[in-house]
Amino acid sequence: MVLPSLALLAQTGLPMILCGKPFARALVKNLPNHQFVEFGGKVSSDVKSLKAVLPKNKKRLRGLLFPDSLTSAMVFKLSGISSLGYRDDGRSLLLRWPIHKPQNPTHAVMKWYGLIQAAQMAWHFKTHAPLPEKPAPYCFVPDIQAQTEVRNLLKENALTQGQYILIAPTATGLHKGKIKVWPHFAELTQQLLAAGFKVVMCPPAHESEQAKQAAPDAQLLSPLGLEAFCELARQAAFVVCNDSGVSHLSALVQANQLTLFGVTSPAHTAPWSEHAECLGSLNAWPEIDVVLQRCLTMLKLQNAASSL
Repeated sequence: MVLPSLALLAQTGLPMILCGKPFARALVKNLPNHQFVEFGGKVSSDVKSLKAVLPKNKKRLRGLLFPDSLTSAMVFKLSGISSLGYRDDGRSLLLRWPIHKPQNPTHAVMKWYGLIQAAQMAWHFKTHAPLPEKPAPYCFVPDIQAQTEVRNLLKENALTQGQYILIAPTATGLHKGKIKVWPHFAELTQQLLAAGFKVVMCPPAHESEQAKQAAPDAQLLSPLGLEAFCELARQAAFVVCNDSGVSHLSALVQANQLTLFGVTSPAHTAPWSEHAECLGSLNAWPEIDVVLQRCLTMLKLQNAASSL
């Protein structure tokens, strides 16, 4: 959810060194004038990787820390970079510009965007246009290789672009001890199949058993890499998913989607997209009938639009 902010930061025209987990490389590849440094999560090795690409003169370097972790601040400090980030996890002494977090809960995209605004005030950089009130959704276009891979996958599985519903009935980890998976994917799949729609899922290999248990009647596709999965979501009629990484990947390609909440808050982590709808709330999953009717309505609206 930092990508909308990074896109605005790229408007400065200044060179950027972007640091993150390996999967993020593909998502930022279209940003101009940047290098990408893979971080593995160990301070010593991450410091070594970062130092390898830094110029000898670090006086003009500025670090912008989106993660709230102590380790991220340590890596930049040990690399000799003066940094700006939110006060958290006892790391204020490691930051040159420690920023207080928003007093009122806000969407995660706006939380990270607050760092861009604070950095502009502290560092006096300019963008091509004044910073907007909120960042626009970030639009990611999968490359030709990913498009070809998905086109072949659809052909092999007798699927047609825009004629299948992609579900993602898994979510890793817990949120405050609660399972993040909507409990009715199996029933939803059965009812959509009975209504004549094709329902598919494409979890990573390590989640395939969990997915089959959650929705045994859905068509299971072979696992895809991140970029190809984004293309699969983009070509679907729409995506039904939990509040998870799939929701935000679908938002990046502006896929039509329905995101289901039950233990997290849409106000904080809803997909940053004009093509996304949310059902449920922080303390209540949506009922199966509500989700099914919304799915059917979305399909009718799409069919009506395509016939115009």
